[in-house]
Formats: sequence, C-alpha cells, structure tokens
Amino acid sequence: QQKPEAFKLHRKAQFCLWSEPTLASYLSDLSVAEEKGDNLMTQKYAVIQGLIPKTNTSSHLEDILQIQLQWQEEMLTNHPSFKERTRPLTDDETASQLVSFKSYAAGELETYSEKTLELLYADLKQHQADGVNGSIEIYTNLVKLSSELQ
Repeated sequence: QQKPEAFKLHRKAQFCLWSEPTLASYLSDLSVAEEKGDNLMTQKYAVIQGLIPKTNTSSHLEDILQIQLQWQEEMLTNHPSFKERTRPLTDDETASQLVSFKSYAAGELETYSEKTLELLYADLKQHQADGVNGSIEIYTNLVKLSSELQ
C-alpha cells in the first residue's frame, strides 16, 4: 500500500456500515488467515488479476456484489461528479489500467468466510430496508473521518 493512512481511512469509512457481529467475524477471518500464513491482500489482488481462480462458492457473494453495484450505480447517477474520482463501475467501462468497482469488490469478497459473508449480507439487506445507500454512506463517512484528522 503506497498510502497506508488513506487505506486505513477508506477501510474505517467502509467498516462504519458493518454491524459488530460482522466486524467480529471479519476479525476472526483475518486471525485465521494469519495463523495459516495466508495473505488475504495478496489473494485478493491475485483473484482480481486472474492469477488464481475464484474459490469462494458462497451464495451470498453474488447477492452482496449486486447490492454494492446497485448502490454505486445509484450514487454515480445522482452525483455524476464522483465518476471522475471513482473506479469504473464494471469491466466493460474500464478503458484504462484501472480495476473496475465490480472486479475489486468481487476480489475483496472472495477473501471473506461464509459466516462473514452471511452477516454482511444481512447488514446490507437491513441498510436497503432502511433506505440507506451504502456507497453514499461510505463517502459521507470518509469526509467526516478526513475532517477529523485535520
């Protein structure tokens, strides 16, 4: 990571949407990976780049991805100025070296356990039921957290 503080800030903004049980499950995923000597970051990027095959067969993975894509598309439609500052939505829209939002999110989700995916899916479904757009919430959190650092 070339900008570790920015990475931490983005992760914190993302994790603000997650429930305590989901966060605890993800922490367990990280601990298990560390115990096994697995580097989830390396695995994520290897999947994104097609260097290793996808192995996560969770039914929740595609459901989560669809919610995230819907939120991101809605945000970009309602706030077109974000398009210049975010990843292209899908691989079809990728004209440069950038990895699309969809590919990046899918690679990230690939590294989560079934339990984490199940809990995350429940979190996202609850946000949908509450009328919350997770993409907008993440960017709102990012702005708030950034302003706290200054």
